[in-house]
Parts: sequence; C-alpha cells; structure tokens
Amino acid sequence: MSSTKGTMLVKKLSEVDTTIITRVGERTTKKGDKMGQIALPWIGQKRLDESIVPEVTLTPEEVAYLKEPYVPKPIVGHF
Repeated sequence: MSSTKGTMLVKKLSEVDTTIITRVGERTTKKGDKMGQIALPWIGQKRLDESIVPEVTLTPEEVAYLKEPYVPKPIVGHF
C-alpha cells in the first residue's frame, strides 16, 4: 500500500514526514541502530524541550499530590 494515499489505519505521510524518516534511516545505516532506537529518543527530547518551563517548578509535595490518584490506563489498539 502506498503511504501517499492513506487510510483510516494508515496516516498519509507528508513530504516533511518522508524526509525525517529518510534521515532517521540514514543515521541507522551509519551507526547500526534500529529506526525506533533513534525515533523514540528524538521525539522524547523534542517533547521535553517543548514542555520544560524553567520558571515553573513543583515541590516534592506537589508532585506527590498530583501523582496520588494516578492509575495507569490500558493500552488501546495494541495487539
């Protein structure tokens, strides 16, 4: 199936998506990594960079208070 058509289950890839995927593939070829080993840390770092606000800090008590009611949710759509 062509990635340019897209379906309900397969999202259409943009030119930018394809470029990034190609660059990740180039990195894996150079270093012998797997694509997921590069993609996941890159995405994680990107999200961290966007999410961290130096002016906002939480005390240990605030973290505990926010974390206290948390219950992990089951993964949906994964076989």
